[in-house]
Amino acid sequence: MKFSDHLLSHLTPEWHKQYVSYETLKRMLYRAVEDAPSIEITDVFVIEVYYGRFADEFLQQLDKELCKVNNFFLEKLAEAARKFSNLEFDLSIVIKSRRKHQENNVAAKSFSAFDANKEECRVAKSHKTLREIKLAFSEFYLNLVLLQNYQTLNYQGFKKICKKHDKLTKSSRGAQWFQLNVEVAAFYTSKEVNKFIKQVEVGTFVLVYDDVCYFCARSLCSFFVKC
Repeated sequence: MKFSDHLLSHLTPEWHKQYVSYETLKRMLYRAVEDAPSIEITDVFVIEVYYGRFADEFLQQLDKELCKVNNFFLEKLAEAARKFSNLEFDLSIVIKSRRKHQENNVAAKSFSAFDANKEECRVAKSHKTLREIKLAFSEFYLNLVLLQNYQTLNYQGFKKICKKHDKLTKSSRGAQWFQLNVEVAAFYTSKEVNKFIKQVEVGTFVLVYDDVCYFCARSLCSFFVKC
């Protein structure tokens, strides 16, 4: 499968304008090759100058694409950090509430009919909140996977277009640009998405197993983040 098709079939539709414009860059390359002076009637020096000027233009376009990808990634990463902080807070409140409820059940062995009904309503409300948090964790996890996929697809896109540039123009400037720019770019080097995914998996573990200590789960989060 061609990378253009691979990218199109795996990108997140809502973000389609935020990916590297691989197809546009590819057309730019092919057009430059078609417009290049014929080697049969043109001096080699002239051809080298032509491709040198084109490389300057092409790399400038790559700079713009990289800036677009980086900015979007950092924006989404900041959103994820805020969302995770809110989820973590909500989870801690629910866990503490459930714990307090369990302790109260042990301390008080009998209730009046009114108290029993009141407690039943409170617990039902707590369970509803818990279901909402589970759903929020699931949605957040999916968004993290999409963001992780965004990182991978853009890295592949930049790598392939730089390789194609060097092959068509018989140059190494694409590879040099890739090494100096993409391999140190925030969207590629950041490990924050992976950390969030591991933390969400631990949070989900807490939600599934009622008897898990929340603070033990926090310790697990710290351990996984360091891995």
